[in-house]
Amino acid sequence: MVITDLVLLLGWAVALGAVVGLLPGLSPLLGLILTLPMIAWAPVWAILIFWTCYLTVTQYYGSVGAILFKVPGETSSIPALTASQSITGTRGIIRSLRVTAFSSLIAGIIGIVGFAVLTMALKDSWSVLFRTSVTVTFLALLLILVLSRQGAWIRNVLLVVVGTALANLGDMPVLNQLCGQLAWTCFTLKPTDVGLAIICLYAVPYLFVNTDHFDSRSNQSHTDLGWGSTVRFWPVAVRHGLLGWLMGFVPGMGVTLSSNASAALETGSRPRRLRVMAAAESANNSSVISCTVPFLFIGLPITGTELLLDNWLLVNQGTNVDAHILYGPVTLQALGSWPMWTVMLMCLTMVSVLCFYLTSRFVSLYLILNRIPARWFGLMIKLCVAAFTWLLISNSDLTATSTVFTIVFFTSIGVWAQKKGHDVVALPISLMIGSFAIEKFLIAYQLWS
Repeated sequence: MVITDLVLLLGWAVALGAVVGLLPGLSPLLGLILTLPMIAWAPVWAILIFWTCYLTVTQYYGSVGAILFKVPGETSSIPALTASQSITGTRGIIRSLRVTAFSSLIAGIIGIVGFAVLTMALKDSWSVLFRTSVTVTFLALLLILVLSRQGAWIRNVLLVVVGTALANLGDMPVLNQLCGQLAWTCFTLKPTDVGLAIICLYAVPYLFVNTDHFDSRSNQSHTDLGWGSTVRFWPVAVRHGLLGWLMGFVPGMGVTLSSNASAALETGSRPRRLRVMAAAESANNSSVISCTVPFLFIGLPITGTELLLDNWLLVNQGTNVDAHILYGPVTLQALGSWPMWTVMLMCLTMVSVLCFYLTSRFVSLYLILNRIPARWFGLMIKLCVAAFTWLLISNSDLTATSTVFTIVFFTSIGVWAQKKGHDVVALPISLMIGSFAIEKFLIAYQLWS
């Protein structure tokens, strides 16, 4: 692969991550859905590097949208939004931006170093993670956390049952016989159908969401501030960077719960806005790196972007993600051969430093963007979603009836979840790993019985 191709991928990761982080309603999953067809030419290792860098960028810019526009660019920036509600002056905005940018950089470095230590420690023994006992323990923990999300046990149990049943449809004699008689019931038997289901669950409902969220604000002159008052937040960044890194390993928690947990620890009885923002941004920027470890090492997708990426790579590249890719050598023209994880860490470092500089200097761009009507952004995104969904449907080998059933079934759930504010991640997780999980639990039962 030519080094310029990798640079272009990183540039696109920074640009896309910035847009996704800034615009409300445009989630990291939706941004990845829109961009994967554009980078299908790249090798698997380059796509994985793009993905990790892209996720890191979204966490930098999510707090920018919360501070400047008073709307959360992504869910993990809600603590920053809450803490910045009363900040409107240019001086306060600049200081908040610098604190969150500095904290994000420190936490990002902690995440990168932690990932490097982990990959070097497991270089010759990473296969231990594939033992049945380790995998089953991981799956059991994942199941418990998925069922307890938002405290909605009944809803999550139903979603897990539905997703697992659909994932194992082909192995159930009664349902398989029904599939032979009624073609529209076969919509989950092929990997491409699962991809369509995930898109309908998360992307298509965005067509029905109001995107006019930006508040009109008067222009404010740029006020320069020193960095002395910003650097003093480094203990908060280190402490919550380490905490977020550890919390990222817990399946089902992700960056959103990490940022909220760190913000809660700093709030106390007398809320301190800058400390809360620094803690939340530190936690999500380190956990966004550590939460990729189960996917890259064990090959188990547990987040929305991982579910989508795993399915897309299987269908379009004919491969599953595992540590063979992570530790395999990659060849870059003029730079020779390097382990894939080494290239990933170098790219993450460069992207983190660049995002630190851009986000800390974002106020001047804010004054320009604030003049553009939000509905223009929303209309453009909706047109892209509709075009991509139509392209996916037109290239599918499903029957018309199966396609309509799939779209209606999963889009209905997605729209209902967005309107009610419910978390339905239990459905796609069980849909994607339901067959694998049952197989592992059966093997474990046979070994231990």
